[in-house]
Amino acid sequence: MNSAIASLFIEVSARANLGDGAIKFETEDARELLAINPCVLAKRDASAITSTFAKIAARDVERWSHEIKQKDRMAFDQAVLTALGFKSKSVLQEIYSGVDEMIHERLLLAEQRKAQAKSRLERDTGKILSEVIEEILPDGARNFPEAFWPQGFNERKPNAFKEVNVTGKRLRLGHAMLMQQEIVDQDGQVITCPSRAEAEFLIFAAKPDSYIVRLPTDKFVVEKTVLPICVISMALKSSFLRKFGERTLNHAEAETLTRRALETLSPFFTSD
Repeated sequence: MNSAIASLFIEVSARANLGDGAIKFETEDARELLAINPCVLAKRDASAITSTFAKIAARDVERWSHEIKQKDRMAFDQAVLTALGFKSKSVLQEIYSGVDEMIHERLLLAEQRKAQAKSRLERDTGKILSEVIEEILPDGARNFPEAFWPQGFNERKPNAFKEVNVTGKRLRLGHAMLMQQEIVDQDGQVITCPSRAEAEFLIFAAKPDSYIVRLPTDKFVVEKTVLPICVISMALKSSFLRKFGERTLNHAEAETLTRRALETLSPFFTSD
């Protein structure tokens, strides 16, 4: 039952339906396994099998590719084959090679199936993502800050803006300290702003690989420009969560797709 011959029969007859290349071999299957009837063995052959197996039984069995290189394993399997009338060592090596190849193919097929399933999932996810964005924003996202200037704001007025240095990377809100607000990039670099409104403006206005943001000098313009985008961001997040939840029936996946949707609209869209 512990010989390479049994391993060969198991690879041929077992059911590989457990996923990840695992095989199913139950008690009923074992009853059908072709094994030597110890009652018909010559005393010498029986003694050789039990003595060589005792060494294997005293240790942990290794992975197949390593196990078949162990001297005690080869001695045991050869003793079984000899009892069956196969004294040539070439037969044992052919069995080892055959089982090794079947194991490799079984595991390789499982990996290929997983890769295909992942590819199908990514295609399906991408389709859901684009369809929901199109459904919620048929005209596309509005550009920040240009589409959100308060009425009466003159972009061309002298000294209407000041330049603020940023890191060129994704930004998020950090710690609030008294009247100041920190923003942090993905590498942990901190920028301190005099207000939360200015911090949110920089988060929404920053562009990938861009290191300067034009910030209105009037703090009331900053606040009025940021307010609607904050409201829209929260509303979009809620709408995306609901729509993706309806499509996937999975809350965790809906949250992931919502995050991807907001980042697709703008890599620096949300301050969450």
